[in-house]
Amino acid sequence: DNLKYNNLDINGISGGEIPQYYCITSDGNDSFGNIKIKKASFFDIENPAIALTSLAMSNGDLKQLITSGYVQDFTWNWAVPRFTPLFVGGDGNITTEPSQVYSIQKIGYVVNASTIFLEFGKKILLNKN
Repeated sequence: DNLKYNNLDINGISGGEIPQYYCITSDGNDSFGNIKIKKASFFDIENPAIALTSLAMSNGDLKQLITSGYVQDFTWNWAVPRFTPLFVGGDGNITTEPSQVYSIQKIGYVVNASTIFLEFGKKILLNKN
């Protein structure tokens, strides 16, 4: 089983298919005050990533989101040194490669092969020239 030590303190309603452990951004609120979410991306220069999906989501799913803390999944195999920074990818994925265009947002770092520490930083806009 996967083991998580993190903060599951907000819920979100998916506006589409979002895999487990993908970065998401807010897409407004519904009439009940729940956050509507979509995949985050370094292509989106306006909306920063705010959380990670705790489970895979289908359109309309309401699930808890991970906002910070340790996240462990034994299917991960981070083959990089401890404290390697993690960033938002182009499709909302977690990556060790920072974007060179549009924007960059650090979301945490690698702890070991199966564990990351999640801590969302500010989105930084990059020069598109």
